[in-house]
Amino acid sequence: MHRVGVFDQKAIEATNPAFLLGELQRAQDRSLSALHEIRRRLKIGMSELDAIHLATKTLVEQGAERSWHRPLVRFGENTSKPYSAQPEEERVLKGDDICLIDLGPTG
Repeated sequence: MHRVGVFDQKAIEATNPAFLLGELQRAQDRSLSALHEIRRRLKIGMSELDAIHLATKTLVEQGAERSWHRPLVRFGENTSKPYSAQPEEERVLKGDDICLIDLGPTG
């Protein structure tokens, strides 16, 4: 993962006059910290919905007050679905599943 603002800080700042690079970097750090904690807490047999609740709780515990979007967690075959598509079934985490966790905390 690349640190935000490493390549061309002026181009990123130009997207919004109120943009603060430090705030975005703190959000990125919070995302990584939360991701590691969520991964640690995931359990075989946990449903995607329970994992979404876990992700939300973990973000709040780590001080996230806002998010660009609600956390998205998908297991196994559901990881290949488009973000906008609802999974056909509520999957539970199996021992050999891959897992997608998409977080978007701000500041």
